[in-house]
Amino acid sequence: MKWVAFGKAITQIIRWSTTFLVIRLLVPSDYGVIAIADFFISFLWLFSIAGAGTAVIKSHDLTKESLGGFFTVILILNFFLFLLLWGSSGYIGGYYNNLDVTDVIAVSAFCFLIIAFHIIPSALIAKEMDFKKLAYIEIVSQLSGAFSTLYMAYLGMGFWALVYGQILRLLIMTLLSNIYSPMHVWPNLHLRKAKKMVLFGGTVSVESVVFHVYTQMDVAIAGLILATSEIGAYSVAMLVAAIPLSKIMPSVKQVAMPAYTKVNKDIKVVAKYCLKSQRIAMFLMVPIFFGLSSVANTLVTVVFENRWEGAIVPLTLLCLIMPLRASEELFSPALKATGKTGVLLTNTTIIFLIMLASILVGVRYGIDGLAMAWVCGFPVAFFLIVNRVTRTLGISFADYVRAIRMPFIIGLVMYGSVELVEIIMGGFSPLVVLITSIIVGAMVYVSVSWAFNRSVFQEVIQLRN
Repeated sequence: MKWVAFGKAITQIIRWSTTFLVIRLLVPSDYGVIAIADFFISFLWLFSIAGAGTAVIKSHDLTKESLGGFFTVILILNFFLFLLLWGSSGYIGGYYNNLDVTDVIAVSAFCFLIIAFHIIPSALIAKEMDFKKLAYIEIVSQLSGAFSTLYMAYLGMGFWALVYGQILRLLIMTLLSNIYSPMHVWPNLHLRKAKKMVLFGGTVSVESVVFHVYTQMDVAIAGLILATSEIGAYSVAMLVAAIPLSKIMPSVKQVAMPAYTKVNKDIKVVAKYCLKSQRIAMFLMVPIFFGLSSVANTLVTVVFENRWEGAIVPLTLLCLIMPLRASEELFSPALKATGKTGVLLTNTTIIFLIMLASILVGVRYGIDGLAMAWVCGFPVAFFLIVNRVTRTLGISFADYVRAIRMPFIIGLVMYGSVELVEIIMGGFSPLVVLITSIIVGAMVYVSVSWAFNRSVFQEVIQLRN
């Protein structure tokens, strides 16, 4: 765990810095093009990676024959997805009346040919719980992609900086995973021996695809109605709001999935650690998200300049809902490890249906309405699926609420203190206000938590062991 935390800490400090610099160098329409194209790229991407790695990690009876057969399935699937995306790029771009979307999708299709050779090696490293190697691969590939993206943005390459930076990251990640865990198997036709992994991976992929659709359909729908620059402002607001979620949660899942798999025979142990992960994650994530929301106005002004002011309201609103999204995602490893993928798929479908209705209403009011759709719709879906998950894992709903309630209460106190600081310091420069707000917010959250939620500090410290 410490290697994953160490790798993420270094990587994310630099990634956040370079992301903000890239946003300053690009314009809203650049991110609008990428946001629309990414909906379709990521949709097919999940068929490629979402279930395959998990299937290898969960399998208890791997052989060279079964792994070779599974490798064959991966190669065939990814080549098919490459052809499908590359061939449909013109139709998608035409549907949105945007040739840039066509070009981005066509070039990005080649990523499927790269990732096919990364899936099994990285899954074998995770299965062995060798997090030191995973951390190194993560650091090198992420930083290479980040710095190359920043350099290309500085050269004036626009949205192509984001595209080529991602391709370079995947190339380096695939190369390193094969160096650290070379596959000593070749593709073969022992498909029957790989059947169990294929079926399990397929179920997980379907759930992940539904999850992707509900988290990204706001952009896909809005792209048909709103201007590209508006989509860009909204996508950047979502990008910034989701940075802690998208950068931290993959590492948490990376550790949690093999750990849960080792104890999946004892549902009480799974439930115990599920509650502990929720308690610690909310303690760490609520102040980040509520803090971002409380300083959104000043942050955008200082970091991104005035051309991104359209992102202020969406960023303020979206950050408020992110702790619930983080909590919902934390249930996923436990459900997968215990074989409850059907419950996971049903839960994701429930969220999809509720959010679809909410987004269709919200998009009529522009990007602020899209953000409000998340604030209004997601809590309803969240408490429905939490009730289902707690019953499935044998957790009392009351115990779950007790595990996460204090960070939210203390987070609201912190939020109020930051708002008070901004009112008092209204005449100061935005940079001074931003720095002061962050310091005061952190001090309030830590001090109040120490007074009323001290036990969680001990749990965080114990993670070192």
